[in-house]
Amino acid sequence: MLIYGCFLILGGKLSDYIGRKTVFLWGATIFLLTSLGAGLSHTYHALLIFRTLQGLGAALIMPSAFSIVNYYSLTRRNAAEPSGSLVPLQQQVRLQGCQSAESLPVISAGHGSF
Repeated sequence: MLIYGCFLILGGKLSDYIGRKTVFLWGATIFLLTSLGAGLSHTYHALLIFRTLQGLGAALIMPSAFSIVNYYSLTRRNAAEPSGSLVPLQQQVRLQGCQSAESLPVISAGHGSF
């Protein structure tokens, strides 16, 4: 966690200079390989080294992942969608209506009358 916090800003800077997709792929590769190494390690010291390097991979992944999600969530197809929403407004209303209709029998089930 300490390595993750220390290298988080560096991951953001590298994402700006090199490109978010490149940094994301490098971070995912480092994270994948160090996860495999941590799973196969037999000593505590090897596990500690792999977990430390895993924090470095996570620090490279997170800023570029947030940047990628932010980029694609702000390019809206419909002007009626709220900014930053991944689900269209009509689907949100439809899902909220279904959830409230499903919870109505549960609310009124054991209370007699209101």
